[in-house]
Amino acid sequence: MRRKISLIIICFVLFIPTGCYDSKEINESTYIAMLGVDEGVKDKWQITLLLPFLGEGGDSGSSENEGRSTPIYTEYTIEAPSFFQGISLTNTSIRGSIIFFHANVLVFSEDLAKSGKIGKFIAPLIRNREIRRSEFILVSKGSAKDFLGAAIENLETSISKEMEDLIRGSVYTGYFPKTNLNDLNNGIKSTYHQTLAIYGAINNGLISDALEGDSTEDPEDSANYYAGEIPRKGGKKIDLAGSAVINGDKMVGKLTIYETQLVLITKGLLKRWTFAIPDPKEPDSVIPIEVRPAKKPQIRISFKDKKPVIDLKLKLNADILAIQSRIDYEDPSLSPILEKAAEVLIKRELDKTIKKCKELKSDVFDFGNTAAMKFATIQEWEDYNWNERFEDAEINTTVSLKIKRFGTMISDSPIISTEGKEKSK
Repeated sequence: MRRKISLIIICFVLFIPTGCYDSKEINESTYIAMLGVDEGVKDKWQITLLLPFLGEGGDSGSSENEGRSTPIYTEYTIEAPSFFQGISLTNTSIRGSIIFFHANVLVFSEDLAKSGKIGKFIAPLIRNREIRRSEFILVSKGSAKDFLGAAIENLETSISKEMEDLIRGSVYTGYFPKTNLNDLNNGIKSTYHQTLAIYGAINNGLISDALEGDSTEDPEDSANYYAGEIPRKGGKKIDLAGSAVINGDKMVGKLTIYETQLVLITKGLLKRWTFAIPDPKEPDSVIPIEVRPAKKPQIRISFKDKKPVIDLKLKLNADILAIQSRIDYEDPSLSPILEKAAEVLIKRELDKTIKKCKELKSDVFDFGNTAAMKFATIQEWEDYNWNERFEDAEINTTVSLKIKRFGTMISDSPIISTEGKEKSK
């Protein structure tokens, strides 16, 4: 009898119309698309919110562009001593509650990142259930407020979708890391490694100014740029290129596109990447190749008088995308020359990148994850202090590359003009 009564009560409770007691109508809330943080002028933080303009009836405002409608966004900037106090103060001029579920990018200005205040800012965000830990982290050259303003120019769809599509595409280019709030929070507290964040900047499309930048440390590689310095004109006003190196909760340096690619392929996070090598037989020409890992990176770590000794081996495959000189590198006797040239270039740049990161005292390669396995207990590992000893590590690199494809051409023919046949290469 008691069981029957319990069953009746359970059925009754299940069918009670509870209603949407905690629902929020769209016209009663403000949805944040992106967040930007700068150092305040009159207070500690200057917080910029990017929010969609809501028209009558709660419909998203839009503008017509060649028959397509795109959302209209509004920038809202406020200064406050804490993040949530700033959000609370927004209700003095913005109606409804602030909703963060749709925010997918958090932008820090480079000045703020270098000041060592990132940890203090994200501490309350980690505790908030509305702010997603999958939100991407970006450090902008210049102010975060200006970056957000430039990001919403010439939109073709919502800013959230555009930024998400742009960032997720990095898995195929490796131009920047795909770092989110959870990665940053773990990285600033880690005893194993340091963190990279996406580096962004406004690109004014002035090609001559970009060429005068300090990014082309190696003129042989056109991918050696930071965001904002890529020589281009047209397209979006923002660049996402390179990475900011975060040690603890402070930005201590930055890596170019090429350096970032090398870090990501060492960590096994890059599916393929494209770069150009000087033609071994005609140095004025370049040969673009597409590289992909043949195997997972091999990392072995030992200790010599407590000094870390790291052996890193990269085994790569490559496809030839073009041969400007039309030299017959498809010939089995010549292809090893091209493979060797690629191996030498990649090893040289990898060694330079490792040296740079050691000088920044930042293990962004995650070597510490492998080194920790050599210790019996967590206490032994923490006493060893990997973050401090990485600077003195001896790192030996080996790169092997095999060209697998030369495109759809078996061989190239000489160019013929009225002056006669081109000389054979």
